[in-house]
Amino acid sequence: MKKVLLLICLLSGITLTYAQKKQKVWYFTNDGREVNNRDSSDYTRIVESEENAKNFTLREYYYPNNTLKTTGSVSSFDPRLVYEGEIISYYKNGQKKSVKNYVKGRPVGLATTYYTDGKLEARMNYSGGININEPAEPAYILIEYYDTQGNALVKDGNGSLSRWNTDSTFVEEGAFLNGVKTGTWTGKSLKSGLSYKEEYTNGKFVKGVTTTSKGKKISYADIVQLPQFDGGIKKFYKYISENFVYPPSAKKDGVSGMEVVSFTVEKDGSITNVKVLRSLGAAIDREAIRIMQESPAWIPAKRRGIPSPIKYTIPIRLNLESR
Repeated sequence: MKKVLLLICLLSGITLTYAQKKQKVWYFTNDGREVNNRDSSDYTRIVESEENAKNFTLREYYYPNNTLKTTGSVSSFDPRLVYEGEIISYYKNGQKKSVKNYVKGRPVGLATTYYTDGKLEARMNYSGGININEPAEPAYILIEYYDTQGNALVKDGNGSLSRWNTDSTFVEEGAFLNGVKTGTWTGKSLKSGLSYKEEYTNGKFVKGVTTTSKGKKISYADIVQLPQFDGGIKKFYKYISENFVYPPSAKKDGVSGMEVVSFTVEKDGSITNVKVLRSLGAAIDREAIRIMQESPAWIPAKRRGIPSPIKYTIPIRLNLESR
């Protein structure tokens, strides 16, 4: 019996029911790609529900050392996680990485981040709104920031700092005034050799220039430009409407509704990594994947003026009566 239960646990996305609890298990790589084999994954995600509970319990574990990666609650996990309440994330060594509070998937209120040795890195206050400079990022006011030695670089929202990303491949420098970016900010990627210089006024991005590893300068008016289908979203859905072939089995069963698909728009505009997030059945899934894989090239996203791959999610609404 134990061997059978172990086999079930190792299957991605399988639901287990016991003692009034339901548990669902997935395996993911660090880039967010779901895999079927635990040995191919970087971490395991477990979502558990109890009878009459308002939210689901979330736990994520690093693989293969099985240390805790994330813990907290979610109100939904399909097609994406919607965090609720306190969410704590951890480094592989077991030290806390961050503590944040969420409402309907958005960070709200006081949050703290830490270095890998457990020392305090920063405290900030999230408004629950969207970052006006980077729409995919949440808006916050920085309260204080410390270097790795514990020296306060920003206090009461004011000061200058130099900060690296987690794997020390990117550094940015600049000043904060009243908790938001001000003046000139610079950044450099040690991997790509790209560097940039940006201007801010009262936290709002004004302009920027990227310098490539070969010395070419590229000006940009927005930090992030999202990918676009050539001709716009209406033309994209026209392409879907004209080329989607309704599977005979789905027609027979009267399948209608909304299929949600994610994919990556690569730097050259090509579509890769097509994945169904919300399914209307295997036959519809296959057709949705086919039509996206055969899509004409998109206009790629740009980050600081440089074409960049970006993950994108779209709903495909299917109405059998209109066919």
